[in-house]
Order: sequence, then structure tokens, then C-alpha cells
Amino acid sequence: MLKKKKQRGYFLIGFFLLITFIATKKVSAFSCRDNDNQCPLNCTPVNDNDCIQKGVTTKMYAYYSYNLNLGTFKRNVDELASHGVLWVRLPIFEWEIARTEGTVDNIPWNLPELNKYDEAVNYAKSKGLKIYLVNAFPGWAKDYSHEDYKRFVEKYLDFLSKRYKDKIDIWQVFNEPDIHYYKTYECIVLPSCAAPNPFPTNYLEQLRDVLATAKAVIKRNDPKVIVTTNIGAGGPFHSSWEVFLGVVGPVLDAVSLDIYPETDENMINSLPQKISYSRQKYQKPIYVAEVGMNTYYHTEEEQARYLPRYLDKLKEGRPNLILLYEYQNTVPGGKAIEDNGEEKFGIKRRDGTPKLAYDVVMERLRSSLMFPYPPAILSSSCSQTCENGDSCNCTLDWGDVLGATNYPLRIDDISNGWGGTCDPNKVNPGDICIDNITSSSYAFLGKNGHTYVWWVHAANSLGWSDPNGNELVANCGCQIPTLTPTPQNAQLSFKIKFQGINNAAPSKNVLVVLKQGGVEKYRSNAVLVTADANGIYSGTITIAPGTYDILIKGPIHLQKKFPNVTLNQGTNTKDFSSTPLKAGDFDDNNVLNVFDVGAILNHYTSSSVPVDSLNPFDIDASGVININDISLVLENYTALEVGGDE
Repeated sequence: MLKKKKQRGYFLIGFFLLITFIATKKVSAFSCRDNDNQCPLNCTPVNDNDCIQKGVTTKMYAYYSYNLNLGTFKRNVDELASHGVLWVRLPIFEWEIARTEGTVDNIPWNLPELNKYDEAVNYAKSKGLKIYLVNAFPGWAKDYSHEDYKRFVEKYLDFLSKRYKDKIDIWQVFNEPDIHYYKTYECIVLPSCAAPNPFPTNYLEQLRDVLATAKAVIKRNDPKVIVTTNIGAGGPFHSSWEVFLGVVGPVLDAVSLDIYPETDENMINSLPQKISYSRQKYQKPIYVAEVGMNTYYHTEEEQARYLPRYLDKLKEGRPNLILLYEYQNTVPGGKAIEDNGEEKFGIKRRDGTPKLAYDVVMERLRSSLMFPYPPAILSSSCSQTCENGDSCNCTLDWGDVLGATNYPLRIDDISNGWGGTCDPNKVNPGDICIDNITSSSYAFLGKNGHTYVWWVHAANSLGWSDPNGNELVANCGCQIPTLTPTPQNAQLSFKIKFQGINNAAPSKNVLVVLKQGGVEKYRSNAVLVTADANGIYSGTITIAPGTYDILIKGPIHLQKKFPNVTLNQGTNTKDFSSTPLKAGDFDDNNVLNVFDVGAILNHYTSSSVPVDSLNPFDIDASGVININDISLVLENYTALEVGGDE
């Protein structure tokens, strides 16, 4: 999909004096930062260099044996995060996720490959990166009529945009459709892939209609996404670009440009004016979707000399976003060497070693505004020396997060639940709520025998990351008092059943939430439950007396609500086992859908697949994945999406 003809030395010639005159008009200076100190992508960063966001393209192949597999992608993301790079541009290749021919209304998705892309997207987000996604559509749909093709695009993107809701920041539909037929990616002008003059009859009007359909369906499912396409031939002032954007531009949220000035100094020096001209002419945010130099037609020394020049000059023009093409060389499996320019744009070689340009380019791509990713949990422990009779010193440790200025921490002594507030007048005894920790560890006095659930965020001026955390039992080494209910609390001993398990089976950790009037009063992500000989599981929690809605969720099960349960002071025994928790929520989002069904089918590779006792797809805990496990999931799959209780 991202094949290119990058020998475009001709593309920045013409109209230079006119552009210089227009682009050097003074523009009033202002800050792009909003009230939360963030830099919106629709603002022109006139004086604030930090508001020019930067990133790289790095591909990931899920099916074909290229060097950029999921493992390599994750390593690259780790490197980008460690360097403070904010954006990753990720193509999802249509010939991997929908390679089998279907129909307008029936697209046969290749779920194993999609699952790998899911993992790639989720991993990049977990590291704090923003995602610029690129997609095109399978070539087997090329002969559809215009109306059928729009219906097909709507079906295709409805599926993907729901799947990646709230995870994609910019969505690029097609790649360089100004020089490649959007249905096939074949060059419009053969063999050079030069700018068409003129465009084929009705081509731009039909492309505009398809892009409008794509934008509508993406924004229907995820309104915050910015939808664009990129332009690959000529410069921002090129007559073909003006014709293209004159027809297609009105349906785009932003103008995305591919810039390849090669070694021509006049072209490089004109980049600031060209970016400024484009912003003024099209009145939209300007993204440099691609800028790069390959080391097939050029040497590594030339790449190291010119890439920093490109980036410095582009910044002078104040685009909203600059994305390097690309991070690592792409090599098809089985090939001995990179044998064309398309495979050698990376600033890393095929084996992952850095080229000469790596350090100087990465320094220019670094952002001081990187949104922090969740801290890695390192350890939690308590000393064996008692303090104050029945307590000991406990320490929580987590990994440093690049760009974080502080770490908000929450510690819940589960003996009395979590109050859901950091109001110092309302925090329950034993709970800790603190926002301004500047180190990556925290020490507190834990009460002997008590269990603490703790979670920590990384934070900076952009906001807080998602939390990460663990559970800690304060076994202090001194005598543990008998844990009997007191008049101030209630102990709930409960029984539950997991669908399909009818005999002794391994213990599990379940999520338990207690609510009153819809307001959460207690939550523990790791209540241990153990099974008897009949597969009935038992667990215990302690909370203040009252009447609650109790919600319980197993590790691969939909959440189940048991309403209006009254807990009195002292011991309470409740048997919820008559209503088994339904199995099949393998991605733990409290929804059973086609992705969960696909996940278990992907592991059902023979009539009986032996697995260890912790394998989540062995639903009935029989030691094998077989048709019984499949049937249990399908029994629950009664709608397109089956949600658990809330």
C-alpha cells in the first residue's frame, strides 16, 4: 500500500517567487496551547516549537514474513517512547486483514492478522504514543460500481472504526490517491507515477464521494478522529495539487503532504514558504505525512546530512505535524538484500542497527510534550519488622516514565473499601490518596495481615496516564490478629459458579464491585476465589454494612449483577452460584463479540488441543480446548455484541 516512486526531484519547481511573496506576509503570533496546556492539531503553531508535533512511520506485518513483525514493532515503539517521540504512523494493510475475496455486504476478515494489529495499536497507546492510521481497501473490490464501492467502503470502515474507537488520532484513507488509482494503487500515469495532467474524467469527483463516505462513517463511530488523505506528486504549489484539493479538499479535515526534496538546496530552502502557502491557501491544518530519503539511491552519509535539513526547514514553515518516512528498512521475507529504494527509507537498517542519521534525526523528533504512558509495576513488599505493635514498613516501586513530572498514587486498604474520593475528610482509614509524588517509589506503614490494592498514574502538564497497579498483603512477621468481623463492618462470604466448570479447578481472581444507588462504594480487581469438588467457587470480602448491588466478573466472563443484597454487621453468607457467569470475554472488556469468538477459534486448531491449567480458552477446565469450549461460547453469542451487566 505504501509503495512509492520517490525520485521526485522535479516536484518542487515553479511559482517560487509567488509563494515567497504570499508566505512572507506577517501572521499574528499566538500560542496553540489550550487550557489544559495541550496543542490541538488544528492550530497553527506560530511561535511555539513544542506545538509542532513529530513522529515516524513504522510498519508492522501480521501475515507475510517481513522483518517488521509484531515483536519488531513493539521494540521500535519502546525505542520511540524512550526518545520522547510522540506519534507513530501505522498502515493496516488491506491485503493482510481482508485478503480473501468477499462481497459488498460480506467482508471475510482475517481475524488472526487483525488481532495482531489490535495488539500493535494497543501497545503503542500503552506507551503514550498517538496513532496516525493509514488504510486502503482490497483490490478485489475494484470492479464494483461507484455506488456499490461506497457501500463497501462504509461497511469496511464501520467495522474498523468501531474496533479502534478512541484509539486513533488521525485516520488517513488511501495513500497518495492523486497519483495512484484509489481502488487499485496502480499508477495513474505509467510508468513514472507522475502527476496527472489532466486527471481522468470524473476521477476526482468519485474520489471525493468515497472520501466523504469514509469520513462520515469514521466520525459516526469516533467523532474525535481527524480524517485526511495524503498527496504524493508535486509540491504544495503544484498545479495538480491545486486541482486535486480544489475538488477533494472540502471533505478533508486536514491537508497531508508528502515531501521529498532529495538533495536540491533550492527546494529544501523553499520548504518554509511552501508550508505557509499551503496553510493560507487551503485554510486547513497542514500535516507533513511523509518526509524522507532512501539509502538505495543515496548514501547513508547523504541521509545523515539532508534529513536534519528537511526537518529544520519544515519546522520554519510551522506545520501542525511532521512524520518521518520511515523508522526501519522494510525487507520482504526470503530476500537477501534490499534491492530497491522503497525498502531503504529507514533510519535503521533491516537488522535494527542505526544508520548514520539515527541520533541526529531522533533528537529533532523528540517532543517535550509527550503524554505519559502507564508506569511499569516493579515490586511491592513489606518488612518483617513490626512497628507500633501490629504494623510494618511497606514499599511500592514502579518504573520511571519518560516525560512524567509526578506520580498520583492511590492505596486502598480493602478491609473497609475505597471511598471513591480524595477528599481528606472522606478518605477511609488506612487508604492513601496523594498526587505529588516525584520519585518512582513510596513507603507507608501497612497494618499486619491487611491487603492493599494500589494503583499509580504517570502525569505531566498534558494529563494523567491510565493507571497500573498491584495487590500487596502486609505480612509483617508479627502475630496476626484473628480477622473477625467487628461491629463496624460486614464480612461477605459468597459462592459463585463459572459456566462449564463442574469439578475441582484452579483458583481464580475475580473483580468485585459494590454499588449503592449506582455509586461505586467498593472495588477489588483481585478477590481470590477457590473451587470445591463440584466447581463451586468461594470468596470473602469485608465492607461497611448496607444494601448493595454486587457485580462480579471472572477473568474471561461477562460481569453479573446481583441486586439489592443486604449485608449486616458480622458474617454474611450469600450463594450466587445458581446463575453461572457466562464465558467468552477473552479480551476482558465485558463484551462478547466476534473478536472473542475469533480468538478461541484461532486456538482451536484440532479436535482436542492440550493446554495447561491456566489457558483462558479451556473454559471447562478439562485440560484441552475442544468442541465443548467452543459450544459454551457460541451458546452465549446471541447478538452481534453481548454485554455484561453494569
